[in-house]
Amino acid sequence: LSGELLLRGGQYEDIVKMSQVLKSITRAIGVAAGSTSVRTVRRETDGRSLRFDIAFSALSGFLIETNIVEAELRANLNLTGSIDQPLLEGKIDAVEGAFGLQAKEFELVSGQLLFSSTDESLDPRVAILGESTAISRTGEEHHVRLAIGGTLTKPEVNFTSDSGLRQEEILSMVGFSASIQPLEILRGGEKTRSFA
Repeated sequence: LSGELLLRGGQYEDIVKMSQVLKSITRAIGVAAGSTSVRTVRRETDGRSLRFDIAFSALSGFLIETNIVEAELRANLNLTGSIDQPLLEGKIDAVEGAFGLQAKEFELVSGQLLFSSTDESLDPRVAILGESTAISRTGEEHHVRLAIGGTLTKPEVNFTSDSGLRQEEILSMVGFSASIQPLEILRGGEKTRSFA
């Protein structure tokens, strides 16, 4: 199966949970291991493995609106490999947007999901940078940055501020406990954040 898909515009709206994000990405490209559609394709091809060579592009104009994030995205992806071992290479970039954690909104400075065809898990590298302001207990305003790295399933979360605050102090100002784990921080957006 080969070809090119060009997305000129679109909008995705939903209330999402971070635990569903990876499943949704895998399902969206139609290669979820063990799914009914995969078994059907195998049956129809008499046991031969279906091979992919599909280029997918979205230059801009693809909007995501959820309870966690509002963003305009562009993408350049290539799906290769087989139905038994799909490979995805390329990237999804955020053009602009914002995301929420607890009641705090962060302006999206940059955002990227980077897929590598050498990674059979389809777990992209993540590079997201957001900025916001936070008020300390003494009433001082601080410019804070949230950097998310690592992979989608194992993110690395780091908070910094223009005033040199410790990460624990920043976490407290944005509504989290200092002992919270990275995935718990990202799941925190599910609880109270709404872009409605």
